[in-house]
Amino acid sequence: MKKHIGFGLALLAGLLFATSGCATQERVVVRDTGPAYAVVKDGRGAEHRVVVVAKKPPKVRREKYNRAPSRRHVRIPGHWEWQRGRYVWEAGRWAVPPPRFSRWAPGRWQRHQRGWVFIGGYWR
Repeated sequence: MKKHIGFGLALLAGLLFATSGCATQERVVVRDTGPAYAVVKDGRGAEHRVVVVAKKPPKVRREKYNRAPSRRHVRIPGHWEWQRGRYVWEAGRWAVPPPRFSRWAPGRWQRHQRGWVFIGGYWR
């Protein structure tokens, strides 16, 4: 009789363990309600995987900035980024273009089927 109770408890413990593993996997799926993703093309035709944000981005801030550090520097304007469920302003900066490039094509927020996506800037 004791062998049957011990076996029954072991079986019950095994079932609980196995079931808890399934529940854990299901919880991961349920929690996986994070941001949606889309694949978009930038101005050069390169494809990028981007986050789709349901909330429209705020208006672009007007930035005041000092003179360029040198004649070679190009201004890269600031933009809104989506971080941890909210928009955060990324300030503009000066940068020296890489060889064979002279202009910066600024990033922009673009309307998408399911919300808004940010198309990053690039050198041209």
